[in-house]
Amino acid sequence: MKVAVLRPDGRVKKVIAPPIQGAGFAYDLDVVGRYLLVRFVTSMGTNPMGVYDLARGRWKDVVDEVDSLSVGNGRHGHDLYLFQNDELSRYDLWSGRIEKKLGFTDFGGGAARPLGWVDHTLVGTSSTGRIWHFDRKSGRDALLDGTLTGQHTPIRSMGIGPDGRVYAGGYLAGGLAAYDPKTGESQFWPNVGQSEGIVTHKGKLYLGVYPGARIYEFDGAQPKLLLGLGDQEQDRPFAMVSAGNWLAFGTVPKSGAVGGAIGLLNPETGQKIIKRDIVPGHSIIGLAYRDGVLYGATSAFGGISTPRGDAAYVFAYDIATDTVKWKTAPVPGDLALGSITFDDAGKLWGLTPDALFELDPTTGQTLRVAKHQTYPWPTATQVWLDTNIEQ
Repeated sequence: MKVAVLRPDGRVKKVIAPPIQGAGFAYDLDVVGRYLLVRFVTSMGTNPMGVYDLARGRWKDVVDEVDSLSVGNGRHGHDLYLFQNDELSRYDLWSGRIEKKLGFTDFGGGAARPLGWVDHTLVGTSSTGRIWHFDRKSGRDALLDGTLTGQHTPIRSMGIGPDGRVYAGGYLAGGLAAYDPKTGESQFWPNVGQSEGIVTHKGKLYLGVYPGARIYEFDGAQPKLLLGLGDQEQDRPFAMVSAGNWLAFGTVPKSGAVGGAIGLLNPETGQKIIKRDIVPGHSIIGLAYRDGVLYGATSAFGGISTPRGDAAYVFAYDIATDTVKWKTAPVPGDLALGSITFDDAGKLWGLTPDALFELDPTTGQTLRVAKHQTYPWPTATQVWLDTNIEQ
């Protein structure tokens, strides 16, 4: 986690040590006046921004939890406008203080990127493609849909909606689409964030959206935010399943953090239960449910590239008693297990990048493992969800 100063020929002139301790990486940087701004992502899942005085050759300040997609473009005089915990704030470069949190949060979902100023109006975009602007004098803001023609987006997630349509979430740019297999017609909602998981629960559609592990209820018009786990270092709700009265989801933590979580949410009452580190350091990337028990599949990777342990696990969590009945590593050496599901005989099946396995859900005993290919686990640096299976 260092910043290199390069000569015009590409050779390293100087290396600047970071102003913070620990592992991580420099995410983005910019120069504004005499200051170099560097936003870091740490091994603890935090996002500090260092302010380096180029004239004096030293770090001047560290600003906590900067989640702008870019730094520097919001500068106006000696004020720097940036986002902290999804809210626009004004930072004084001279005094090194956050002068004011401005209350502006409606930038269109996803993450915000300030682009620059038109007179006293800050203009930017969101990661969902919407355009926002904020008047620093009046405090008024506006949110507009982009007019550029969208490009094709890779599919990130899929699920069957309560209306029988197939729903798909887009990768990186976000967006949500629905396809009706009976009529061949489709529908698209561009202003929905990157859905990592999609599931129907009690007749309604729910989305698990990156970043911040946000859970939305979607009625076909406007997503309704139910909760988010950004404050618990969670980012990606890949696994989602209907579990009795509960909507259950499993998460991958933020970049630089380890330890995913199981979330249980009752949308009717608002009650929630969050259980982190059921398998210490592992992410939860697959879920299945039967008779009061939630079954989870893990990845040994979190928001870092180093796996925790030498195998991924399947576990059985009894919701009523809040206990783990069993956990097992069904495929030794496989560091991520992908999705799991039940067959008609009540056996639990899972598919990894290189194996198909069958478990006894009562005891966790591995009944069968069939290797279908080889996978380079020794060189794998991040595996979240390579496979999906449906009964």
